[in-house]
Amino acid sequence: MEFYENGNAPENNNNDDKNKTVNPDINRDGGVFAEKDYGEEAAKNAAVQPNAQPNYYQPYQQTVTGAAPAADNAYRQMYSGANPAPGYGYPAGAQQRNDAVQYAQSGTVNDGTQNNAVPPYGSAPSYGDNAQYGGGMPPYNYPPEVGAVPAPEGEKKKGSAVWVIIVMVIVLLMFTSVMLLLAFSHEGEGADSGVTVSDDVSDSPSGGVVVNINVEPKPVENDEFYQNKETGLLTPAGAANQVLPSIVNLYGYQGTILQPYNEASGIIISEDGYIITNAHAVEDVERFKAKLNDEREFEAKLIGSDTRTDLAVLKIEADDLVPAVIGSSSDMLQGEEVIAIGNAGGFNDTVTVGNVSYVDREIKSYTGYPIKCIQTDAALNFGNSGGALVNLYGQVIGVVVSKYSSTGSENIGFAISSDFAVPVIEDIIEKGYVTGRARIGIMYNFISPDTAEKMDVKPGLLVAEISEDCDVHNTELQVDDIITEIDGIQMITENSVKEFQNTHKAGETVTAKVYRLGFNGESEEFEITFRLEEQK
Repeated sequence: MEFYENGNAPENNNNDDKNKTVNPDINRDGGVFAEKDYGEEAAKNAAVQPNAQPNYYQPYQQTVTGAAPAADNAYRQMYSGANPAPGYGYPAGAQQRNDAVQYAQSGTVNDGTQNNAVPPYGSAPSYGDNAQYGGGMPPYNYPPEVGAVPAPEGEKKKGSAVWVIIVMVIVLLMFTSVMLLLAFSHEGEGADSGVTVSDDVSDSPSGGVVVNINVEPKPVENDEFYQNKETGLLTPAGAANQVLPSIVNLYGYQGTILQPYNEASGIIISEDGYIITNAHAVEDVERFKAKLNDEREFEAKLIGSDTRTDLAVLKIEADDLVPAVIGSSSDMLQGEEVIAIGNAGGFNDTVTVGNVSYVDREIKSYTGYPIKCIQTDAALNFGNSGGALVNLYGQVIGVVVSKYSSTGSENIGFAISSDFAVPVIEDIIEKGYVTGRARIGIMYNFISPDTAEKMDVKPGLLVAEISEDCDVHNTELQVDDIITEIDGIQMITENSVKEFQNTHKAGETVTAKVYRLGFNGESEEFEITFRLEEQK
């Protein structure tokens, strides 16, 4: 039997095919294994040595009886010296040895039998009596089993084509997925893509496509601030965004400017710098500083205040001011959503959200006069005084004035209704005081019913002084007289006077009942009529 390098016989070789065998170890990739060759060789070996293993398991000896010396020498020359024998999958620790060393140590000569044959693949072999273990060997691709017939070239090409098609389909699906991701990430026409695909997949654990999603800031568009752009209804964020530039943080100082005496809030209502706030926030304050939403600071001047309504007006000299839009408080509905903005607890430009709890609630100002307010559950804190209560159309519909503080009570706050506040503010800006306020023209001390009973007199207003510039000075009224009633309103509590003042205006003529006690202990009662003066 003859051996050919690379597993191919010369084209002009005319020898009988039965005597041709290809050594698979010479060229495993290109080797041709014929079922016919293996079968014939196996029959021959079985006939000669019935107890030996078939030689087609032995890559080192593809010989038969009678051809030992020449074939074996050729084989040993092929794998000796510079041509080491190929590595096999020996048990863990087996050392690789070339055939020249193996044969030299064994001391045997291949006699054409299977006495010196290498054990079958995968077994725990020993080369003669000299098997050694130790050191790992590289893996070996075993030759095909007996009877295996490689696929013809045509079938191989057909299989390769199928795999190419499968790969192309997978690539197409991946490309389509990426395109869909890009399309859905930005629906707007002409929008910049927020997704980028990188060809460098070295850092990807899965070895797949790397997708970088860019997080973009919210677009600066008015649309995001609207719940309904057609009606102008804003979100709370939209309302805050619209009104914040009009909010002022106020700091009041007494004597030194190193430490504020108090802190409050204000609302810019005109481009020329008028600011509204609470009267109680400006009491006992000598100097004012206004800090705007854009961080600019200005000294503010007091224009006027009205303690009855707890409203005051300041003014700053500044450019590029953004005045707030004033809405009508009478348009508000119970349960409607509102926001409060102010210098809450010293934290400037604080925004809180709530609802209208009551539309036209009457409470007493800090001086005891009745004022009309919107009640809200929006969080209010120290420093919110003078700040804005805003509807979701971005309109100021109230000036924050106070919160109800009592054990067990929460979320009860009040803002002076805009419809009630606007006339007062206009008067203060135009005149420096509230026009039409009625004034009797006297100084008095109040005598309560309990005190009157002890003194054996009637309760009412004990006259201490009469103003000469008032019409009441022209009546019979004297110091130490007691006014018991004015225009049908009995003066039995201090609130009775405030009620009278709030229900009457300057210029009106009223009638009052007077009680007088003489030095002789005798008393008399009479009526006087006079015109009410304007309080300035």
